[in-house]
Amino acid sequence: MFLLSRRRPLNSVIAHEVGHTLGLQHNMIASSAYPLDSLRSPTFTSTHGLSPSIMDYAWGNYIAQPGDGVTNFYTKIGEYDYWAIEYGYRSIAENLDPHEEKKYFIGVFLKKLQITISCLPASIP
Repeated sequence: MFLLSRRRPLNSVIAHEVGHTLGLQHNMIASSAYPLDSLRSPTFTSTHGLSPSIMDYAWGNYIAQPGDGVTNFYTKIGEYDYWAIEYGYRSIAENLDPHEEKKYFIGVFLKKLQITISCLPASIP
């Protein structure tokens, strides 16, 4: 158990540093995205972690209380990190002009957010 407890924080640090090698910068605002009561939820923290980005310095769950049943106290790769890597590294088969490429990526992100295209305004600037 002692080795496992030391491995989790090390995995978080390694993932953070790999994020830098992939071009991600610090995302210090990410930890403010989740409400405090969510950080006390065992279900929420095991699904989403502590922050939407491993690039935030949210190194521990200091909100959870002993009676909450939370077992995840460390950061993990979050939704923002996956989106940023996809945006930076995804290959687009079609040769799109910048306006079409922007619409393409907005569509990708909206699909990830499970929002239908019909919610988009008629023109995207």
